[in-house]
Amino acid sequence: METGPIVKLGRYEVRDKIAAGGMATVYKAVQTGVGGFRSQVALKLLHPHLANEDSYRRMFHEEARIGALLEHRCLLKVLDFGDEEGIYFIVTEYFPSLSLEELVTKTRRVPLAEALFVLCEAAEGLEALHQARDIEGKKRLGLIHRDVSPQNVLVGTDGRVKLIDYGIVKRADPTEKTRAGIVKGKVRYMSPEQAAGGMVDIRSDLFSLGVVFLRCVTGEKPHGSGDTGELLASVRTGKDIARLLAAASLPAPVSALLDRMLSQDPAGRPSTAGEVAVEARKLLNDTAPGYEVHAFRAWLDKSKATRRPPRRKGKTEVVKEPEPSQAPRPLPAATGIHPRWVFMGLLALFLAALLAYLADLFFGRGG
Repeated sequence: METGPIVKLGRYEVRDKIAAGGMATVYKAVQTGVGGFRSQVALKLLHPHLANEDSYRRMFHEEARIGALLEHRCLLKVLDFGDEEGIYFIVTEYFPSLSLEELVTKTRRVPLAEALFVLCEAAEGLEALHQARDIEGKKRLGLIHRDVSPQNVLVGTDGRVKLIDYGIVKRADPTEKTRAGIVKGKVRYMSPEQAAGGMVDIRSDLFSLGVVFLRCVTGEKPHGSGDTGELLASVRTGKDIARLLAAASLPAPVSALLDRMLSQDPAGRPSTAGEVAVEARKLLNDTAPGYEVHAFRAWLDKSKATRRPPRRKGKTEVVKEPEPSQAPRPLPAATGIHPRWVFMGLLALFLAALLAYLADLFFGRGG
């Protein structure tokens, strides 16, 4: 986590940078209110150069609208959506964590019991997403995640697991035709039908979840290191998935579940994520009786995967509450300052994070 100057967006104080992606950057923030109210949250800010495009603004707004409807312990909760002088942001619960991809990278591979626990939790989150209803609770929305990947599974320092990123979640519509050749999501974890740009349903998410499980237990990234075209071709054939499944040397009952989840034909897969969750929970209990979140947290602590790196000279790790003389910058609209200065403040955050990263890269590694 990189730190930088505090910028005020409405009632939110933007603090430390947590992560960045192709569409947005996530920051730790503080929600303020009357009577000294303060609450820790996370802010996902749409990149300024994308905020000028209608398609990205609509996608970002739809992500917020869908996320606000999702209520489950294994789904990251969306709390608010905002637009301050052309700066668009989504407010979510603050969840101290690392991605499953980071966890696998640090531990090289995840033991079977721990991988089954993650599978159970992620499958329960997916089931809640697939079964989500409108705000009145009347109409089932028919949501499909379409981007189930290790990057979009968070592992909390407290042992909880949450599925995140509703940016390309699709509302299933049997009358809607998918445009040929249009694929969205992380290629390595796509189902064959998704990689072909065809119609997808919830069983596509189950295939992706199966590939995520293989990433955990083998430590290997599926489909090698080719370019996008080569990766898509590999996904469509399924040969590398079959190789990884064989290399995993899983117990027969676990392998049987994975065989079904990773069927090239969607008809051969489980029908719901709930079915996967129930079966995975039984396999977990057979593998490690009584295994629950406290056991997963203990393994995380033992593996040191969630331990923060030691502080280095010249790099701040913690932002203290501002003193009265260090009050957060006011919202530009309240001072008459042009919105470009809000952008400049956010740019300062980005540059501070970039400089810290470069310093860490060139001076902090290897002594």
